[in-house]
Amino acid sequence: QAIESGVAELAMKENVDVTAQAIAGIILNNLLRKDVENASITVAGFVEDNLVKQLNFPGRKKKKILRGPFYVISSPNIPSILVETAFITNPVEEKILRQAGFRYDAARAIVDGVKQYRQTLEFKPVVARQANDDKKKR
Repeated sequence: QAIESGVAELAMKENVDVTAQAIAGIILNNLLRKDVENASITVAGFVEDNLVKQLNFPGRKKKKILRGPFYVISSPNIPSILVETAFITNPVEEKILRQAGFRYDAARAIVDGVKQYRQTLEFKPVVARQANDDKKKR
């Protein structure tokens, strides 16, 4: 069956446009993932610093931030981290984990690290901006 005049050219043009859009989508997705990964590393650094500073934990020192293809931290488009505070397979650490004070301090350190990260963001909620503006006017 013969193709009408111009239909083949139109199909080629449309296919190129769809392909270009698909490639642009892939590039944008990769940029977003890299941005999220960098943000995750930053959050992890703040959290790790706070864990080291706030926990009185034998042998706890600044650790290297590790990355891995864990589903729970690789699928969302928001900064994500996994935190290891201590290991139940280590008898000494297991005893420490049983202490409510340790768990509270670990949670507090994680929250403080996330808050520090949040302060580095350019975006500030409108309410916070208005409060800051009001302080400046006084």
